[in-house]
Amino acid sequence: REIGELYKYGWGGLPKSFNKAKEWYMKAIEQGDAQAQFELGYAYMDNEAMDKKTRYTEFLKWARKSADNGYGRALLWMGTIYDGKEPEFEEMGLVKRNYKTAVSFYLKIENKSADIIDKIIECYVEEAKLVKGKNEKEFVKCLSEAEKWIDELEKIDERKATVARIYTLGQLK
Repeated sequence: REIGELYKYGWGGLPKSFNKAKEWYMKAIEQGDAQAQFELGYAYMDNEAMDKKTRYTEFLKWARKSADNGYGRALLWMGTIYDGKEPEFEEMGLVKRNYKTAVSFYLKIENKSADIIDKIIECYVEEAKLVKGKNEKEFVKCLSEAEKWIDELEKIDERKATVARIYTLGQLK
C-alpha cells in the first residue's frame, strides 16, 4: 500500500502514476488490506483523467468495500456521503440521502470521538424531522436514540452535549 501512495502522489522521486498506484494497491488488497481498498477509491476520485461520474462511482465502490471490512476512514466517508455532507454523490444519482444508512456506518466506527457522536445525533434529528407528523413511533424512536447519544456525548464533552440538546430541541419545535 505504501508504494501505491508514493505513486499516487509522485513522492519519493517516483513519477505520479495512477496505473502504478492502482497496481500496488491491488497487491495490498489481495492481501486483505482494507485501507488499500479505500486508498484505491481515493486515487480514482483524484484521477482527473477520468470523467467525474466514473471517478466518484469507483470511489464509492472501493470505499464501500473498505467500510465493509471495518476501515474507520471509509466508515466515516460512507456516513458522510449518506448524510448528505458530500452532495456530489447524490447530485450524480450515485446515492440517495439516507440518515439511517449514515448512522449504520457511523456506529461501526470504533472509539467514537465527540465529532462522530455529533454526526450520529444530527442524523437521528434529521430522520425525526422527516417522519414528524407521519410516523409517531419512528419519531419517538429517533428522539430516543438522539437523547441516548447526547448522553454519551456528555461523557466526552459537556459543552458539545449542551449544544446538541439545544440543536435537537430547536430543530424539532
